Amino acid sequence: MQDDMRAAAAQYYDANPTIPDDLAFYTARLPSADTVVLELGCGTGRVLLPLAAACGSISGLERSPAMLARPPEAAGRRDAPNQSPGGTR
Repeated sequence: MQDDMRAAAAQYYDANPTIPDDLAFYTARLPSADTVVLELGCGTGRVLLPLAAACGSISGLERSPAMLARPPEAAGRRDAPNQSPGGTR
């Protein structure tokens, strides 16, 4: 099995003070409120979780166990995402 290349970065991923304000960008591209979305490389869920309120269904894939293990409050989130062993949120 390949090492988790993003493990070292996971602890700092949501602490970056220059994180872009890109939620409006992605929300504007949803064609309707019932859109089904798949986010590849969802990291800690920084975009995925807020976007969930604007679409019908959203799933994310993340290969890094360290990214998936980050607590929801690390990204300013209140609710923990549902995770399955295959690396999805």
